[in-house]
Formats: sequence, structure tokens, C-alpha cells
Amino acid sequence: MAELFGVVFCLVFFVVTHVALYLARRINDGSNPIFMMLSIQFFTVCLVVQSITLFATFFHNGFTYNWFVQWITLAVECFPMALCLQIALIGPFVRFCFRRIFAR
Repeated sequence: MAELFGVVFCLVFFVVTHVALYLARRINDGSNPIFMMLSIQFFTVCLVVQSITLFATFFHNGFTYNWFVQWITLAVECFPMALCLQIALIGPFVRFCFRRIFAR
């Protein structure tokens, strides 16, 4: 399980955050900070769900003849909950914590 956490952390920290920020900047000019924040969260969830479910499919089931069906099924099941949790609960909670910790 530790290797799963290590792969996930490296993938999110080094790849997904940069790609999500790039995609969010392509559709937003930065004039509306709420839309920019939501677009970054949306693209982050889109990329993380796809990559992590792909890794989890291979990690738990191996490379079988129906790996694609298993991957798409898992991604479709996880995406709505991940997006709702990120936008409604986790994102605001993390921003609140960082405002408290790094207040001026």
C-alpha cells in the first residue's frame, strides 16, 4: 500500500498539478478568481480520477483481457463523487486551513 501512496503522490505533485493549471489557464484569463479556482479543481479531479483508476486497475486486477472495461467502469463510478467532494467539501476545507495557518 505504501507504493500505491508513493506513486499517487508523485503523479499528482509532479504531473497532474502542472497540467491542470495549464488547462485552466487556457480557458480562463484570470479575471474571475472563482471561475479560475473551480476550473483548476475540475481539471485536477478529471486528471487524477483517470490516472489513479488506471493505476488501481492494473495494481489490483493485473493486465487482463478486459482491463479497459474495468478501468472505465471504475472511473465512471468514482468521478461524480470525487468532483462533488472536491468542490463542496475538501477544497473549501483546505483553503480554510491554509488561511488559518498562513494568516498574516
